[in-house]
Amino acid sequence: MTELEKLSLSQPLTDVYNAMEQDIMLAIAKQLAKDGSISASSEWRLQRLAEAGDLNKTVIGIIASYTGIQSDLLTEALSGAANSVIDKLEPGFRELAKQGFISDTPVPASKSVDRAIQTFHKQAASDLNLVNTVMRYKAKQAYVDLVNKTYDAVNAIEDVSDRQELLNTLGKHTMSTVMGAESRQEAVRKCIREFNSKGIPAFVDAAGREWSPEAYINMDIRTTVSNTANAAQDARCDDYGIDLIAVSSHPGARPKCAPYQGRIFSRSNQSGIAHDGNGKEIPYEPLSSTSYAEPDGLFGINCRHKKYPFIDGVNFQRYFPYDKEENDKRYKEIQEQRRLERKVRNTKREADMLNEIGDTDGAKAARAKLKEQRKAYRTYCDEHELTQRSDRLTVQGYRTKAKEEKKALNILDKPSGNDIMNIGGNDILQQAKTRDAKILITDVAVSKANPPVIPHFTQQQNQKFKELHHELLLKSKNENDSNEVAFLFNPNTLKHEFELGDVNSVNIFNNPFALDMFNNSSEKELFLLHNHPTTKIFSYSDIGVLLLHDNIGGITVISNAGKVDVMYKTDNYDFAKAYGALKEIREKYEHKVLSEEEDAEVVRQFLKICDSCGIRFM
Repeated sequence: MTELEKLSLSQPLTDVYNAMEQDIMLAIAKQLAKDGSISASSEWRLQRLAEAGDLNKTVIGIIASYTGIQSDLLTEALSGAANSVIDKLEPGFRELAKQGFISDTPVPASKSVDRAIQTFHKQAASDLNLVNTVMRYKAKQAYVDLVNKTYDAVNAIEDVSDRQELLNTLGKHTMSTVMGAESRQEAVRKCIREFNSKGIPAFVDAAGREWSPEAYINMDIRTTVSNTANAAQDARCDDYGIDLIAVSSHPGARPKCAPYQGRIFSRSNQSGIAHDGNGKEIPYEPLSSTSYAEPDGLFGINCRHKKYPFIDGVNFQRYFPYDKEENDKRYKEIQEQRRLERKVRNTKREADMLNEIGDTDGAKAARAKLKEQRKAYRTYCDEHELTQRSDRLTVQGYRTKAKEEKKALNILDKPSGNDIMNIGGNDILQQAKTRDAKILITDVAVSKANPPVIPHFTQQQNQKFKELHHELLLKSKNENDSNEVAFLFNPNTLKHEFELGDVNSVNIFNNPFALDMFNNSSEKELFLLHNHPTTKIFSYSDIGVLLLHDNIGGITVISNAGKVDVMYKTDNYDFAKAYGALKEIREKYEHKVLSEEEDAEVVRQFLKICDSCGIRFM
């Protein structure tokens, strides 16, 4: 099983716990600033502490809402791991048995899969239940600590008679505030930042170290997925009487794994000489002579090594030990990449919590820091030739505040799997089709396809943005000027994916690479570019696409005459306000088949309020 497969199987559970932790932390921030106030009064602190019981109920509700998801994803992860490895091995085993290289077996493969799943499912489910329990109790403790620290920090800057006594008794954030080095608001921000950096612990080990949900779940489930796959493979090898395994090798191996990679071992702990397909002698040793079964050893916690059945006289040794110096260097580079990814995610959460307590200036500053951290991450990956992982820079799949607002408004969340995002013809209002009045695309129109400069884009990003609009018109022209086409564009990577539609619409997610780009992007990261074969600007459903999908940061439409219009979300984007305005307009025209002019009026009404919703129209 490859690292990508293990990540693919275990990442959904990690995402769930990241999202659950974020939901709990935002609930704590919201409770802290209940009624919009954070006060230096004793009454405020007593009232907030008295509400710890209410928060506990909220936390229990949050955890309960995720429990069913956790159980389903655990089953899918383990069954996926076992079936994946058996599906790869079984055809080869059957052929080798047919040719007489190994003994045949009457045991069906499904039984080997079931044995592996049963071995690890109960323990993994118990681990997840323990995490849920720990997070429930730690959330209440974190809330009480935050209330007390915030009270102390805010109270320290009030006009008190004996400041020195206060300095001697209050917490670590107090000194700078009393000395006048920080504002009252900054004192609260520091408390939030400390809370954000600590998070809600998910596990406390024997040494008393607290593990974050991401660290513990990622470690636990990826290890369990790997163990399940290995157990399924071992069970099937036992069925066929295969004892030897070959250990894979890769740069960046851990110290306790590096000495054993690229070698042959016996699962029954024998030693001797095996032969490859050419008769070359290869020594093998007992698996028990390695660091196998140690937590940080071979095939242990977070180990990235794989084992392959090795059949005497058939296989070839394909993995060989790496140079230790090169290995250690790569390992450190990858660890630094993980650290930078965690920094980005934590800063994003900090911005969200500051928003919850009404500190818009603090949230804006956090978003500015976030932008610099993302830039530093990209630079580091480029300099060390590491693959950038945009999916690790944000909480994936389970948006919190926006998701709750959307659920309350009875609308859909962002698409997943093969769900469709239509642009154009499939409008919410089922508007009249006006695309027949197409305009022929001329070379002059192509040359005029010049989108406005996006302020937060770099010069290189804006240049690529412009080139894609030229290409949109050219691709549409090649389709007789009549079909819609679309690009999904990531300005951070300059990557884009293309899809051709028909005369009325285009579904960008008919392109699986575009769907993958969408699912692995962060909030407001992508731009959606498409054309209308008439002079018409945005349709009603174009606006819906921008609002309903978190990862879409902007959308453009270019007419066959070369006119480009742009809508994009700013840092002040307010989903609830924007959707509420759109809903009011929708209700005004509900159940009406719109003429072209009426449809345009819907758009004009929305564009008038764009600035107040944090959407800029250009």
